[in-house]
Amino acid sequence: MSRKIIVKVPPISVNKCWQGRRFKSKVYKQWGLDVATMLISEKPFTEMKEWIVVDLEFYIKNFQRADADNMIKPILDSLTHAKVILDDRYIKRVSSEKWKVSSKEDERIIIKISKYAV
Repeated sequence: MSRKIIVKVPPISVNKCWQGRRFKSKVYKQWGLDVATMLISEKPFTEMKEWIVVDLEFYIKNFQRADADNMIKPILDSLTHAKVILDDRYIKRVSSEKWKVSSKEDERIIIKISKYAV
């Protein structure tokens, strides 16, 4: 069992998500709303407490300056908030890959979720 989700918003870096240590930035709040709007129609991948694997592909214009690892946490939190996944603590393995695109309009995130298999 697996699912592929395409989120047509630019990835956000964890560096832009916080004001200080505890407060979400305005940019992050707006990004979260945009992502939630796109994920609202997604049914939960699983409602059980079981291990999953998440593969992320970030398509970004600002390829050289973006760290793939800094874009992971915001999208995982969004998947949890939108109830696509039960909780990100059940992610056994996560991978990320970044790809260069020529325009901001082509920026997106592709999410592949599957059950963890030993």
